[in-house]
Amino acid sequence: MTASARVPPGMKTLISQSCANFLSGRCMAERQCSVLSGSRCPWFEKTLLPTAGAALVEIYARRYAAEKETINRCNDCQAAIAPRLQYCPKCRKTHRRQSWKTEKKKQRSTV
Repeated sequence: MTASARVPPGMKTLISQSCANFLSGRCMAERQCSVLSGSRCPWFEKTLLPTAGAALVEIYARRYAAEKETINRCNDCQAAIAPRLQYCPKCRKTHRRQSWKTEKKKQRSTV
């Protein structure tokens, strides 16, 4: 089994359609795409992974579980999330509503 066969089809599609460095089945920065060959790619982690769905983020996080910096977890439910995020989409919506409510309550009390 080759390394690219272990990569989920959703990740292959994301890379082939969205990665600016991926051209004609090859990575412009290297001879072979790092992610498809089973390695970490900083470009992929910074640009494409935040736009990927939660399932792909979870798969990528499990793949590199030994390297802690890759795995970001939601502060509330501990679901795997993309880098630079604090909450998963569900918890983010809840926190946004809660902060909006508390801010409105403050405004009403000062008027």
